[in-house]
Amino acid sequence: MSDLTFEQHLVDALHCLELQQSNFQQNCTLYESEIKDVLQELLNNQKIDQQDYLQLLDLLATIVFNINSQLQEIQLTGPTGETNRLIYQAKGLCWIDYQQAADFKSVFALLSISLLTGNICLIIQRGDLVTNFCLLLKAKLTAGLVTLIDNKYTQLLIDHPAVNLVASLAAKKHIQQLNQQLAQKPGAITSLVSLPINEPIHNISCSDLLLRFINERCITNNITAVGGNTQLLFMHEE
Repeated sequence: MSDLTFEQHLVDALHCLELQQSNFQQNCTLYESEIKDVLQELLNNQKIDQQDYLQLLDLLATIVFNINSQLQEIQLTGPTGETNRLIYQAKGLCWIDYQQAADFKSVFALLSISLLTGNICLIIQRGDLVTNFCLLLKAKLTAGLVTLIDNKYTQLLIDHPAVNLVASLAAKKHIQQLNQQLAQKPGAITSLVSLPINEPIHNISCSDLLLRFINERCITNNITAVGGNTQLLFMHEE
């Protein structure tokens, strides 16, 4: 089952993903200020009040701090002198799934984590505060980074092989049904980050959750002679 409009959305999102930087610090620098600007617009338009605005800024600062402190590239030296680089990469297309009763701050946290870790955000357009936020953010960012999908394409989102990650903020029954549908998908496994609809906000913004939005990758550069440490080659000179 396919639809030209839906497929075009994903083509644009995948094209944007190819252009994305894998450096999370760069993403944070590029997108954090844009998110702040959008929050300011929501405040100016009286979509959120001053207290919510300050809480959302604090939440964003916590997420950025966790990314900068937890997702640093690591250099390791192996026993035979090879170098190992542990780097982090975005999972790819991330569908942010939430039920109407979900708190805006919680959905905002999932969106921010997904975007700042280099993923492309897909979200159902519902005409609520989340949609208003995404429309404003979409206008400021590179085309495709935040993609709004019509509600009638929900099943296509579940079935499509290009969707690499689903972050769901919903009731237990909904999450169970979604998990079953994703498990029946052919091809590669789609990761599911599931959170109860009443999950405390400090759990959503914690550093551990960041790791579920990224892939770890180890790059090894073997620069020594086969079979041992290069220092052994110079033992006869001592």
